[in-house]
Amino acid sequence: MKRISTIILLLIIMSANLTSQEKYTLEDCYRIAYTNYPLIKSKELNWKLNQTKIENLKVLYLPSVSIDARATYQSDVMTIGVEFASLPAAAQPKFPEPPFHNVYADLNIQQTIWDGGYSKLQKKIEEIDVKSEIQNIEIETSKIKEQILETFFLVQILEQQAQIIQLSIQSLKEQEKTVESAVLNGISTETNLIQMKAEILKLEQKLIEIEAGSQTAYLLLYETMNIEESEKKPIELLTIHYTPNDTFTRLENELFKVQKEKLNAYSEITTVIKSPKIGAFAKFGYGNPGLNYFSGGWDSYYIVGLNFSWKFWDWNETKRKQQIFSIQSQLIDNKEETFNKNIQTLIKKQESELEKLEKLISTDQELINMNKSIVENYNSQLKNGSITTSEYLTQWNKMLISELNKKLHEIELEKIKANLQLIMNN
Repeated sequence: MKRISTIILLLIIMSANLTSQEKYTLEDCYRIAYTNYPLIKSKELNWKLNQTKIENLKVLYLPSVSIDARATYQSDVMTIGVEFASLPAAAQPKFPEPPFHNVYADLNIQQTIWDGGYSKLQKKIEEIDVKSEIQNIEIETSKIKEQILETFFLVQILEQQAQIIQLSIQSLKEQEKTVESAVLNGISTETNLIQMKAEILKLEQKLIEIEAGSQTAYLLLYETMNIEESEKKPIELLTIHYTPNDTFTRLENELFKVQKEKLNAYSEITTVIKSPKIGAFAKFGYGNPGLNYFSGGWDSYYIVGLNFSWKFWDWNETKRKQQIFSIQSQLIDNKEETFNKNIQTLIKKQESELEKLEKLISTDQELINMNKSIVENYNSQLKNGSITTSEYLTQWNKMLISELNKKLHEIELEKIKANLQLIMNN
């Protein structure tokens, strides 16, 4: 018996798991839509782009090597026209003349020794750039959650309405039999029966509209999730737990932070540009002539040395640029403050709506109970013909509307909870 009980328990658990897997929760829809959103692929591309740019920045501290070659011919050259008066013409010294043509091939090597931290800051800026771009992608992608939320709860409203209408049709069909019996017994008229049939037909038409709307809403949900036909499943109605909280974390806040980091990095780099720069260079060449211009003929040569540069005065250009970055940073602070204030206002508005719906739901059930009591009383009166079908249906519709309102309020309540979670934890 214990073994059988264990097997039955396992089957129940497995069955429950399978049932839960057959439906999409709101979080499932969020996750799938996020994963399948085309823009999300840009994140990986941006990381690859960033890595490539950083690899390029690494070469700034590696030797720069180049080859130069040139061949020239000139119309005149410099000569030394010096004569010694004490010497006869035949004994006058003859100075060599430089060639009219020049041919050179040089190997140039340039090595940065110190750039004031410019390369490091450039790398930092590139990393901030990719963080900013990815944050923008996250913000844009997160908007799809809003679409999912709207469609998800639209489906729920339509499904709940369809269920209530179906139950109403079934119940009215039972009453139709009562009216038919009353007509046969001469207690009621044929007109009352026709009115009952017409009301059932109206509800059936309404059901067709709601089911068609539900199918359209599902198609929109699946389209937003970007899923295949084989992955399509119904959604699951869940109770969402929301706890009021004064703090919230938004993707936009992180973006503001990254934007300020970028401005700080640009402010640093303007200072670095003014810093002294030290480098080493070497030139190895072969040409005609060599370094000795008067030697004539082909010769090899080399030159090595250090270079130093320092832009110690820029007419306060750096100072003004830093002022610009400081003002831009303040503008971002103001923008973030405005954004936070708007979010807080939105949260308060949603929480106020939440309280209103909770109060409405508490009275909805009272209205339903009252209308049900009246309808039950009308049932007996309809049977004995003391009221008309029209009077009965009027009260029936009041009960139906109160039930629909309760379901609508309940789903709207869950929707606002989900929306508050989205607003605060986006």
